[in-house]
Amino acid sequence: MLRADEETVTRPGFRCNDGQSWIQAMDGTKMLPRASPLRVVTMKRFQRCKAVSVVAIFICSIIAINMYTNALGYQFTRPNWLLAGHTTGWQHVESNAKVRHVVFLKVHKAASTTLMNIFVRYGLKMNLTMMIPLRKNILNEHGHFTGRNVLPPMRNRTYDMLYNHVIFNKTFIKPLFPPDTKYIAILREPFEQTVSAFMYYRYVYPMPYLCNIDGKNPVSEYLKNPRKYELLNASSSFTNNRMSVDLGFPDVWSRNLSQARDFIRDLENTFHLILVAEYFDESIVLMKRLLKWEFQDILYISSNSLKKGHDLKFTPVDRERHRHWAWLDHMLYDHFYQLFWDKIHAEGKNFFREVQSYKEIRHMWQTFCSQTLNRTDTLRFEATQWSSAFEVSSRECILATTAEIPLMEKVRMNYYRKSRERVMSFPERMFGVTRFSKSKFHKTPKIHHLIETKSGRWIKVSSSSLNKPRVRRGIDQDQMAAT
Repeated sequence: MLRADEETVTRPGFRCNDGQSWIQAMDGTKMLPRASPLRVVTMKRFQRCKAVSVVAIFICSIIAINMYTNALGYQFTRPNWLLAGHTTGWQHVESNAKVRHVVFLKVHKAASTTLMNIFVRYGLKMNLTMMIPLRKNILNEHGHFTGRNVLPPMRNRTYDMLYNHVIFNKTFIKPLFPPDTKYIAILREPFEQTVSAFMYYRYVYPMPYLCNIDGKNPVSEYLKNPRKYELLNASSSFTNNRMSVDLGFPDVWSRNLSQARDFIRDLENTFHLILVAEYFDESIVLMKRLLKWEFQDILYISSNSLKKGHDLKFTPVDRERHRHWAWLDHMLYDHFYQLFWDKIHAEGKNFFREVQSYKEIRHMWQTFCSQTLNRTDTLRFEATQWSSAFEVSSRECILATTAEIPLMEKVRMNYYRKSRERVMSFPERMFGVTRFSKSKFHKTPKIHHLIETKSGRWIKVSSSSLNKPRVRRGIDQDQMAAT
């Protein structure tokens, strides 16, 4: 016969003193414990309350996150990052805020370097993640863009801005940028663009197929029979409908008129604004309105312009030959030239007054930058109807007059600096604690000592230098002289 024993039983490694009952046989042997009904009910209630609490905390967290994101105007998006896989990012949405996401297609010899400088300075000022090449200033000039020559985006997110030479590939480029990105390009009158490219790639960056053309006017000689000199690979040429090549036309050797019309229609649906180099100031102001920028964001100084070739004389026959040869560029330019003026006329007469005000401000700024300046020199502009008051410093002048490749080196160094800040640990960022690592970004800081010399001057010497014989000898001599 079994009976309940109410005493507390202790086993090795376990102490039971909670009042639970043990079952004891007649022979005095102890059997498995039997939990009381009250304890079973209490444990079930505790587990049920714990599960309900976890669910309640989870639901409250979701509600709080939704309220927070709705208050700040954020949307949670999952962009397709083709180089590093799928990532998750936050995208800020504000209707009246400055546009921070821009893809500018840098078309060859169409005043694009000057416009690129505007985007570089804006990106540096706003600390944007810019899609830049590993070396030099070209993402892709020949063939299809694969992304091999690109630095990855910060924090595994999308890019904010693009402004380097690249053959446009919408399928590849669009997933690398947020959905609210503005797409901008620039075109130039095709004959003038070809002459500029011809002289640039004949004298500045010599291309063999252009250097072999003889005659007093090599451009006229080339236009007599372009197929005689041109390369079979159109993406390697800078004079065979190059603007269409930059914008992504698949085969400029073809004469498919229907394909050309579909190409232009697709560009019109993709690009928010295509500028015209012949009306550069009007283009810049139109871009300012699209991006909701200020006058201080669009100031520029002309750069990378080549005067050689302006003294060449051309006949109407030369221009007609070029129209027949570069038919696609002419068709492209004529379409977007008309669309450009349609956009300007839609802005109203107030637009031209803004252009005039912008020209005056830019002239004063260019005069300021042409002087010998100190680091502290600034120029202040009062508020106008189209822009708020702002100041420009000598640093802005230096950036605006920096050549393209050195400017890209500066952008690249800024990228590496941000990468260094990213890989810093939490104690480093919060408390300045340095961890020991072999990485070049995490060097152990040197401890410096202030040593007074016999001349009364204080010098700073690192701990590692104190043990060097030359430094040690000098310190000992100073101490002996002091005694």
